[in-house]
Amino acid sequence: MKREDRAEPLPLGLFVGGFRWSGSGAVSDWLAGHEGLCQLRGSEAAFGEIRALNYGMRYLAQTASRRINYGERLGRWAICPDPRQWRTVLGPSLSMERGRFSLAYWVIDALFISVARFGIIPGLRMYKPLLDAQLGQDFRCDAEYLEAVGAFAEALRAFMMSNSQSDLASHLPWDDPAVCRAASGIVAVFYKRLGTDSMIPIFDNAFSGINPDLFRLLSPELFSRKVLLLVRRDPRDQFADLVRYSGSTYPWNVRSFIKQYRIAQYRTAQFLERMRDEPGTMVRLLGFEEFVLDSSGARTALQADLRLFWEQDGFGPSGLWGQGAFHPEISAKNIGLWQESRHHGAMKLISRELREYLVPESERAVASAISKG
Repeated sequence: MKREDRAEPLPLGLFVGGFRWSGSGAVSDWLAGHEGLCQLRGSEAAFGEIRALNYGMRYLAQTASRRINYGERLGRWAICPDPRQWRTVLGPSLSMERGRFSLAYWVIDALFISVARFGIIPGLRMYKPLLDAQLGQDFRCDAEYLEAVGAFAEALRAFMMSNSQSDLASHLPWDDPAVCRAASGIVAVFYKRLGTDSMIPIFDNAFSGINPDLFRLLSPELFSRKVLLLVRRDPRDQFADLVRYSGSTYPWNVRSFIKQYRIAQYRTAQFLERMRDEPGTMVRLLGFEEFVLDSSGARTALQADLRLFWEQDGFGPSGLWGQGAFHPEISAKNIGLWQESRHHGAMKLISRELREYLVPESERAVASAISKG
């Protein structure tokens, strides 16, 4: 079903976004304790994420924006994980629409995926079974999904062909109504497949705080109401976990991490200001530590705000709010991890350069301060 054929908007869009190992999963687990909300089935290997959205739509849209030098092939793998289908479903490479340097961008992108595929978790071979599980069938036989994806690629190509490099300062893909309608069509497919008549799906890291402008790909008419929750974490703990688990972050990357952390927080601040008066939209920047520990009633207040917002006009989920998979005493063990890190120089540098983002709760071991249960 095409998005423009939908008679009514979807009732509630619920999105949680992090900044890479910043704790958004804990917020998703907490939300899933509500009887009317559900996490995504078949997504465990990808940390509960839909790679077709957070890699697929992201890298294709950013390629069309001409703001990245590589990543299109990774986006193609995520949104259509069978290269034999690319030409039919997605059409020619978007990189080939980048003017006289198109071939150079195409080669750079090919080199990137040849290296990056060894560090991606889960690996590219998992993308098809992930997508099939999320759609409920082999994506290659899913006419509705393929039509939506094809429309998105076509809209991006049309955007690139009608906008020169000089136009992009004021006009980006997520500002283009046709691109946003097509992107929203893909989101609507997943919404329908992952939720039910009585359950509203939680989109975890469909878009992240690192690139918050991508939330603007959601057309205003897609949802009657939408909630966007961004989760920030003490940068020392975040870096410690990235070094341990990400596969692409190393102790000597600390200066790059600091730079990226600042950029992400600047972009997020701009995005929050832009979205302040967006109709039918609730946006929050949450501190992972305050949320987990319920410092000053942060989690309690958030629950009250959500209920007040989504129950207006009857668009909220039905049912009661329970604990679900969220256990604060377990999540609290992820606070203050940096103190056990062997990378003392990196932690000192982060403490000095990102002082304004340090969290008092992360200065001490706090897990024992939370009662069990």
